[in-house]
Amino acid sequence: MASKIANFFYAAPLDEEVPRDDQRSDLLGNLIVGASLYIGSVLFFAVVTFGAVQLVKAALHHLAR
Repeated sequence: MASKIANFFYAAPLDEEVPRDDQRSDLLGNLIVGASLYIGSVLFFAVVTFGAVQLVKAALHHLAR
């Protein structure tokens, strides 16, 4: 685990390849992280949009009185 963290922060020169333990598990990890970020951003956008709609509805209801 420590080697994976070290490899993540290792800045390789352009002509040198970053050492990898297991590229398949790295790919799977990247897919999981990417999917989690995508789902999180979609949920965040939905919550913010819902809140904005509720705020506008409340403002219009208040002005209609």
